[in-house]
Amino acid sequence: MTILHPHSQFWPTRLVDATGRADELLEQMPEGLRKRVPHRIDHLLAVGKTDNGDTIYWVTGPEDAPNEWTVTANGARNTKWPHFEGGIVEFLVAILSGATRLDVFPSDFPSARPAFAPEPDQETVRRRPRTRRPDRSTPEGAPG
Repeated sequence: MTILHPHSQFWPTRLVDATGRADELLEQMPEGLRKRVPHRIDHLLAVGKTDNGDTIYWVTGPEDAPNEWTVTANGARNTKWPHFEGGIVEFLVAILSGATRLDVFPSDFPSARPAFAPEPDQETVRRRPRTRRPDRSTPEGAPG
């Protein structure tokens, strides 16, 4: 699970970029599926995602009371929208401790020992050596 961050150095986890993409997907949703969303689409703000394509949303109402916002999620391959009565911090504690389970997440989520991994800084990412996959040959004269 990745929690989106407003100042992330990586666009896929940057709140504005990832939220924009989630908004596009919601807007492009076929009318039949859109009717199954139990919240107003303009009240859904993506705040997290999983490697499986599941999205975690804040339900942003009432607009002037963000401490009352609750959480919902949607699986990439289903039409379920389970709702969590609590904020994002309570949601993370409940999900990662195993106290709450949402059926949009895989059955083995979270792992038996969830761990926090901070985002690496850009210098670390730039210095990582590129590895060539053994099934791909490097064209002659290309750096390899």
